[in-house]
Amino acid sequence: MVRVENLTKIYETEGGTVTALRGVSLELPAGSFAALLGKSGCGKTTLLRLIAGLEGPTQGEVFCSAPRSHVGYVFQEARLMPWLSVADNIRFAERSGKKRESLGFGDVERILETLSLSGFAKAFPHELSGGMAQRVALGRTLFCRPRLILMDEPFGALDWFTRKALQRDLLRLWQEGGKTVLFVTHDIDEALLLADHVIVMREGEITDRFQVEQLHPRNSAELYSLRERILFSIEGNNITCN
Repeated sequence: MVRVENLTKIYETEGGTVTALRGVSLELPAGSFAALLGKSGCGKTTLLRLIAGLEGPTQGEVFCSAPRSHVGYVFQEARLMPWLSVADNIRFAERSGKKRESLGFGDVERILETLSLSGFAKAFPHELSGGMAQRVALGRTLFCRPRLILMDEPFGALDWFTRKALQRDLLRLWQEGGKTVLFVTHDIDEALLLADHVIVMREGEITDRFQVEQLHPRNSAELYSLRERILFSIEGNNITCN
């Protein structure tokens, strides 16, 4: 379970004070899949980084039932180590001497198989496509057996076909593993395809929350009405739908 209370983040820049988050409160039940949705610059990534502990809040608190060592973070870019093979990139936490508190590490061969990378264990990052590199980045996160996975627009730079394939992979992993996922995106269709809860942010605040009732796999036609309501909310009209 994740809970944030009255979270505010202020940055001091040469151009003046920037308030990235304003009194944000949020609760995610264990095992849920939530999407943070909004325009660029609305505070999505800042909120994710505060939950991950990569930055501290100016005000407010973050509570997480999973220890920090069991919180995984997938960035927009794969950020692989170019001198390491695919397998070694996945087991990077083990190589770096990072200690696990109770769950140990995952099985690299099983992760490679799960992410359709079995034939690429010895390949290097420069030999991979963008989609394969993101699979390795996801595998690196799964290796640490996270209870909470934070994802910052991980598929945003990929082509349509690769994005769809990785969305299916992620959804299957979430359904099989019972992990909690918080997924940042500015793509309404992606949010509706993946998430059970869609959280709309605007100008550093959470302005709406929507629950997606449809079971997986979802039909985009059935979600048209909800899509229009979310778009209306992002544009500045609060119409909460629970």
